[in-house]
Formats: sequence, structure tokens, C-alpha cells
Amino acid sequence: MQQLVAALGEPWIAGVLLLATRIAALLLLTPLLYSVPVPTLPRVLIVVGLACVIALPFQPAQPYAPGNVGELARAVFQEAAIGATLGLG
Repeated sequence: MQQLVAALGEPWIAGVLLLATRIAALLLLTPLLYSVPVPTLPRVLIVVGLACVIALPFQPAQPYAPGNVGELARAVFQEAAIGATLGLG
């Protein structure tokens, strides 16, 4: 696991986490998509896969790197709010 984190970089992993949070909130609150009965694991894999595919081209750009857990939690809540707003549209 340490090798994977070292290869990708902590800022990129934090960026994928934030992007996955926004996509998950978006898909959770979209009226047409949340009514379809899909098991939890495929939903999580779709969200993380989309986040990785979207974030991969921006890897060299050094995305957001939180300084501490509080900053990361604030950013996660902010991304969830943006995703919820987009989902409710």
C-alpha cells in the first residue's frame, strides 16, 4: 500500500477522494439514478472508477493537498454539498 501511495502521490489520492465524494453525492441525489436497485459494491466501484478516470489526466497538475485532517474534512463536506446541489439540480 505504501508503494502505491508513493507512486501516485498523496495530493492525487486526496484529489480522487474529493472527486469521488462529489460524484457519489451527485449520483445519490439524482432522482432517476437512486431509484434503480444496484448493490453497494458496484456503486462504489463506479464512483471510484469515474473519479480515477477523471483525475488521471490532471495528475501532474498537483491537485489539492490538505495540511491536516480538519482541512480534508472541510473539503469533503464542501464537495458533498456541491455534488448534492448538482444532483438536485
